[in-house]
Amino acid sequence: MMKDNLLVAVSLVVIVFSIGGLISSYGLVVEIVSPNVLTGHATSTGTINVTITENVLANLTSSNVNWGTGAITGENSNATIDTLGNISRGNWSALSSGLVIKNEGNVALVLDFQSNKNATNFIGGTSSSFKYMITNVDSGACTPPDGFVLGTFYETNTSTIQICDSFAPNESVRMDFELTIPSNSNLGILSSTITIGYNKVT
Repeated sequence: MMKDNLLVAVSLVVIVFSIGGLISSYGLVVEIVSPNVLTGHATSTGTINVTITENVLANLTSSNVNWGTGAITGENSNATIDTLGNISRGNWSALSSGLVIKNEGNVALVLDFQSNKNATNFIGGTSSSFKYMITNVDSGACTPPDGFVLGTFYETNTSTIQICDSFAPNESVRMDFELTIPSNSNLGILSSTITIGYNKVT
């Protein structure tokens, strides 16, 4: 009888140890899945910095207009020539390109120009004309100021004339010219200097 009691007592001790082992194992499992315990997966972040400075620059990629030598033909009172390939009532060389201005920088520009001569100073004579026209080489390159229309000829004077309120980076515009030369114009080699001015849009 005493042996049976001892066997029961030993069995109870084994059961208690088994339950304790289960509780310890359960606690360990809980600790393993707890968010406060480090695992084999880790994350970290890094930063990449670069600084790009403003580059304000415009260039004349085509900077010369020269019709060469010519004269009014026949009994005409004047001749008209332009940089679009047209020669009327004269025998000058036909030109099909004017000045080309490119925004070489990385910011939008305000663009203007000035001539050192008007038609009277440049060509002379009666009813001479010295006109300019701005067109986009690249679509949307130039946003003109109010009242200024791209693709339209305007008379040139010696004032500074704004031609683009916003001239887009890496884009180009073209500046064409039309001259009306009267029969009593100045003689010899006639020239005018065009100055292109620019500044970044503020």
